[in-house]
Amino acid sequence: MRQELAGLDCQSTIIANCLPDEAFQITRPLCDDTTPRLLYLSNLFRSKGIDDVLAACAILRQRNIDFALDIAGAEGDISVGDLERLIDTFGLDNHCLYHGLVNADCRTKLLSKANLFVFPTHYPNEAQPLVVLEAMAAGVPVITSSIGTLGDIVREGETGRICQPGNPEILANRISDAFTQTKETQDMANAAQAFCRAHFSKTRFDQDLQQLIGQIVS
Repeated sequence: MRQELAGLDCQSTIIANCLPDEAFQITRPLCDDTTPRLLYLSNLFRSKGIDDVLAACAILRQRNIDFALDIAGAEGDISVGDLERLIDTFGLDNHCLYHGLVNADCRTKLLSKANLFVFPTHYPNEAQPLVVLEAMAAGVPVITSSIGTLGDIVREGETGRICQPGNPEILANRISDAFTQTKETQDMANAAQAFCRAHFSKTRFDQDLQQLIGQIVS
């Protein structure tokens, strides 16, 4: 929105997004020997990378890598029927579960069970997707692209893994790395959660807003 703000005859201040306290209180098992669960949580738009997720999962299946994929989100330019056909085309019927549009309780349950959050978006105007921040706050390891401001919050090798958008093979490699490099993956998830606590908490947001209002009225 910088171009729009530049055209206004006023001083602008940017206050970053915040998450509710509940986002940091999602409990996840410390050790889970069951099938690794991937989570795609976004509406079904091609620009958000759902096609790449399915194609990458097909590559994982060809490599005999075990996984389950949870997909949650409303229809976009991909309908439920389209999604079902894609899942069938990629031979993923036994690996995927579509939950439709989910409420807050279901989203919390999905995050609590997820071993990895995948969001290989190539939407050119991507800002700070709350779904990515929610995954980070919940301690779920994240793989995403560096489109928009995502690279500011998901830093390669520090708070998550970055994949090239539109490249399912690279995404599959990133997922495989996350599965095999368990310590590194957990370290990144811990760092991402700490980063969110420091920069996207409700307390920080309230303080920034109060400070701004104080500056305006003083």
